[in-house]
Amino acid sequence: MVQAAAKERISLTDESFNFTNTCKDIRSRGFYPQRPLTKSEADFPLAFASIVYMDYIQIEMMFRVIYAPQNSYCYVLDSKASPIFKKRMRNLADCFSNVVVPKEEFSVESNGKNTSNAHLACMKALQKLKWKYVMLFQNHDVPLRTNAELVEIFKIFNGSNDVSTFTPSGGTLNNNANRTFAALHLYRNESINQIREDGKLLELVPTKSLIGVALSYAMVDFLLNELNVTGFAQQLEQGVNYGMDENFLSTLNSNDVLGAPGGFTRACLERGFSVGAISRFVVWSWESGCSSRHYRHNVCIFGVEDLLMLTKQKMLFANKMMLSFDFGAITCWLEHIYNRTYSGHMHPSTLDTNFYKQLPVVRYGQLKARLNAGERVNFYTFNCSQSFKNS
Repeated sequence: MVQAAAKERISLTDESFNFTNTCKDIRSRGFYPQRPLTKSEADFPLAFASIVYMDYIQIEMMFRVIYAPQNSYCYVLDSKASPIFKKRMRNLADCFSNVVVPKEEFSVESNGKNTSNAHLACMKALQKLKWKYVMLFQNHDVPLRTNAELVEIFKIFNGSNDVSTFTPSGGTLNNNANRTFAALHLYRNESINQIREDGKLLELVPTKSLIGVALSYAMVDFLLNELNVTGFAQQLEQGVNYGMDENFLSTLNSNDVLGAPGGFTRACLERGFSVGAISRFVVWSWESGCSSRHYRHNVCIFGVEDLLMLTKQKMLFANKMMLSFDFGAITCWLEHIYNRTYSGHMHPSTLDTNFYKQLPVVRYGQLKARLNAGERVNFYTFNCSQSFKNS
């Protein structure tokens, strides 16, 4: 049955649909709850920030499935998107008080140019709203977890950020760049930028992560109000041709000298351990596991034949599904998440909480909490290993 569906994929675009986009139309196409489904979810609001440029129907379908009235949603527009797409996205924001579309648009490129700036715009727009964690994703990401599961997972994280710490890929950095705090004017308090250790100005040492990350509110507040990250974001886009977005948040999260709220450490990388994030599941073209055998920018486009595999993943989102490749896969998958959200008694959660408790970023956060509570802890014996591989 799956193979038959794969042979007769439904390939669509927004132009395939005859639809209007008034608030009444949007709400008539699906169910939007007016109250949180559980007290646990009510007490732990989340935020979602996405860069979008095409396939409005897919975005609205996904929004409907992940929607919760206590949560906040930001969609930042690629300036190259069509006028009708932009109008539809702004109509969506006008229909829901907890949805924002910033006025500023960005020319976002596949090499990462302007990705960091676009996500920062969403963080600024979301900062005045109430939430505990924000998840950053892109146009064709799809959820792997229900909202209740996300809440349970982030409670385990307890303030720790979900950001990878990898060695930057060759060619993604300008090796001649001056990354001292002083040159970047990194702290808004300039006196901190002039601090020296062993006679040298403090500087950032880059690390890498996929852009699919999850940040605590405290981390976002730190990035926007204590730091001035504009200069660093601009520097990462100078003198390189690709991967401009990979080294931004990871560097700010992992450099120990910054002491970022919920941040990790470079110590594991220095000991030979890369530490991945769980926010985004990706299958690359050089890896096994892409049953559809279709790729875009070396990333698997999941089809109906990949759905069973996705049910077994422990990540938060998957990249990617596309309307133009397999509309049936999108419809089936989002219905699966919807049913698990609203018919939990028929689709009980099988969340492996121990998996999340054993993540290095979670355990490191616990170690820092013990230190802050006055305990004597030994960071040098910290176990950097993890039970999964992801970038």
